[in-house]
Amino acid sequence: LSTASGLLLVISSAFAHDLYGQMINPEATDAKRLPVGRIVIGLAVLVAGYFGINPPGFVAEVVAFAFGLAAASFFPIIVLGIFWKRAN
Repeated sequence: LSTASGLLLVISSAFAHDLYGQMINPEATDAKRLPVGRIVIGLAVLVAGYFGINPPGFVAEVVAFAFGLAAASFFPIIVLGIFWKRAN
């Protein structure tokens, strides 16, 4: 449950601060960003609930893509850490 709440917090903060606060309405105060974040949390819960009840058939492909993306981002850093003394 703590993982789900942490992910919801990251999703709402990223949308409310980065997208809404930086691109859509740069002059928005924190008081205006808060309801946007709450709405995004509600939408994220609904989408996650829908996919939890009706899982798509391509789950394995999505997981493989996510792991491939993570491996592609960590691989150069690991290689540099092994072979380049100044990488750390």
